[in-house]
Amino acid sequence: MLEQRKCLHLYFYYEHPMFGRCHVRLQTWYPFSVDVCLNGRLWLAKQMDALGLDYCRADNCFLELADPARAQALADAQHQSPWLERLNGLLAPAHPLQEQILSPFPSLHYYWTLTQSEYATDLVFHDGRELARI
Repeated sequence: MLEQRKCLHLYFYYEHPMFGRCHVRLQTWYPFSVDVCLNGRLWLAKQMDALGLDYCRADNCFLELADPARAQALADAQHQSPWLERLNGLLAPAHPLQEQILSPFPSLHYYWTLTQSEYATDLVFHDGRELARI
């Protein structure tokens, strides 16, 4: 019988070593839908920290980059990340019963899709006076 029920989601917040601050939202009923929220710029900052590349950040903006070409290469490489492995790694601690619940269905796995994304276009000015001409 179809009934209206209250929706319940569990939120898990992480300070992830690769992605930085992110969260996983897990639906508490079958099929246990999952939403993952992470910030590519924070991930990029973590990558630059690991390589010792200097930068200046304010909120979600890079105000200065010591090596813009290298930063762009790191950002471009994010597209080639092994996403299945990364997303499953974020899901595992949030949904520890997943294997047990899905054990009767050994070939059933999460099918990850992108439901929302943001793409940023940044402009680099070598001299602040260039802004006056815009």
